[in-house]
Amino acid sequence: MSLRSKIVLVLVPVVAGYAVIDHGLQRLILRPSFDSLEVEHAERDMQRVQAAIGDELAVLSERAESWAERADLAAFARGEDPAYAAHQLGDLVFQNEGLNLLFVLDAAGDVQWGEVRRGPGTEPLRLREFPSGRFAATHRLVSSERPMQSIAGLWNTDEGPLLVAAHPILDKPDAGDVHGRLILGRFLPGTTLERIAERTKLPFDFWPLDGSPLPEDVEPMVDDATAAAEPVVRAVDGSVLHVFATMADARNQPALLLRAELPRDISAQGGTAILYALLSTCAAGLLMVLVLLNVLQRVVLKPLARLTDQAVAIGQRDDSSLRLGLVRNDEIGTLSNEFDAMLGKLDDSRAAVVTAARSAGMSEIATGILHNVGNVLNSVCVSTGMLDEKLRQSRIGHLEKLAALLEEHRDDLAQFVAEDPKGKQVVPFLTALTRQLADERGGLQAELGQLMEAVEHIRELVASQQAYAGRSTLLESADVGQQIESALRLSEKAQGAQVSVHIERDLAEMPRVPLDKHKLVEILVNLVQNARQSLAEARPEHPKIAVQSRLDDGLLTIRVVDNGVGIPEENLTKVFHHGFTTKANGHGFGLHASANAATELGGKLTVHSEGPGKGAEFTLTIPTAQQPLAKAS
Repeated sequence: MSLRSKIVLVLVPVVAGYAVIDHGLQRLILRPSFDSLEVEHAERDMQRVQAAIGDELAVLSERAESWAERADLAAFARGEDPAYAAHQLGDLVFQNEGLNLLFVLDAAGDVQWGEVRRGPGTEPLRLREFPSGRFAATHRLVSSERPMQSIAGLWNTDEGPLLVAAHPILDKPDAGDVHGRLILGRFLPGTTLERIAERTKLPFDFWPLDGSPLPEDVEPMVDDATAAAEPVVRAVDGSVLHVFATMADARNQPALLLRAELPRDISAQGGTAILYALLSTCAAGLLMVLVLLNVLQRVVLKPLARLTDQAVAIGQRDDSSLRLGLVRNDEIGTLSNEFDAMLGKLDDSRAAVVTAARSAGMSEIATGILHNVGNVLNSVCVSTGMLDEKLRQSRIGHLEKLAALLEEHRDDLAQFVAEDPKGKQVVPFLTALTRQLADERGGLQAELGQLMEAVEHIRELVASQQAYAGRSTLLESADVGQQIESALRLSEKAQGAQVSVHIERDLAEMPRVPLDKHKLVEILVNLVQNARQSLAEARPEHPKIAVQSRLDDGLLTIRVVDNGVGIPEENLTKVFHHGFTTKANGHGFGLHASANAATELGGKLTVHSEGPGKGAEFTLTIPTAQQPLAKAS
């Protein structure tokens, strides 16, 4: 993935994350403020409706007060001017004053004149709350206990809510005598409602709270509206709000439920503002990413691309004489100049590095070969020692004595052999001596064969040094079982008699396969030698080495398992490192050289251990696909 793509993959999620978080914060913080502002506006709108109804009551109350303080009305209330009704009361006054109810009572509460009309020119109505004879002394609008009190408020009637104002009839303002009661009223539905709607510019509905059935969506709000001092706001959906409030009647009891339906313009504007802010943030982020990428492309990415191409070209062509020559006065220019200078220094030191590396490689190879030669030399020393001891103990001296005896009796040899007691023992003695010398020759030949095998292995190990100069691996048709047995014999003599080890063999039947048998023996000797040393250190009750070989689908697998000291988990990856060892007198060459030899054979050497005290298992795998065999010299 290019550096530009990585920068995009970093910047885009950062910008997107910032936009999401910013949008979330705006919805969390700003949206509630818009909703709260919308509720405040809705409450104020309902309060305007309540105020408009209150203003209508105030106007009606003022009209009742000014009219009730006229002397002619007081004379009519006292019964002194019967003609007053014909001239001042009737259809004309309903039309001019915009009234729906007009009652004139005397001081005792008797109705001197009273009518209720739906409108001018309509037939009079009868309302249960406004009798045509006498008003009871307990009637709220009469208030016999407080005759000077003016009363104004709502009154639920059979014909609908009525705005009512009652005022005592006086001769003049501030007069002490009350001559009766003037009651004026206007139905809320009709002209009054039209004036309120025109004034508030707010559509609203109302329902009397007199026990009449209410709409299903309104009924649940009655308790909330009557219990709250402020209007109650409820969201119908994302576009409409309902605001509920109540109006008290003349007895100061909830008499009317008001509901205004308002569009949610403020919250809609808030949502639009938040959406615009999100789009603005995304656009600004995208613009920032594009600008930043453009700047990075010109200032950083393009010079780095040139520097990268230069490094790739140097690596592909292996030519350290190439120079970038980038002229800049910033960090990238400094990097380019240092890179060019580094190439110059690399050119000068490359030859020395190659020489040193070659020497180090030769040293490592020589160390490994000397280690393997040392392992085999132990076996050579044992074999030569045994040959020397057998030669010193040879029975050839008896043969010399027999020859001297026969030389003494050369002239009478037949008589000596036939008659002399010593002569009679010559033939049996020769027979026994022949057998002894034959056994002795067989032992010497066997020991000499092992000695020759060890010397041959040393010769091959030394000859393998030439592989450093480019000689290919020598493949021979080999019996794997024989090579394993050879490695076991060499390791046994090299180890000596430090500890008696039981060898378990599980060698599968397999045909001869093309192998570099000397490298195979070299690896196996190191593995078995390592297992024997592990057993000598651990000294288990039953020391054992198990050797297993298998050939499956052209893959040769040889396992060497011991129950020795085992390997800690942290050392499993280090055992094949050059110079790594846990033994006091170890040098760390054997397993390293074995791993290298396995690689040269096209295979690999692995190790497994359950931990300290649980032994170790080394597994050698070598591909043995049929190949043209190199002719063995």
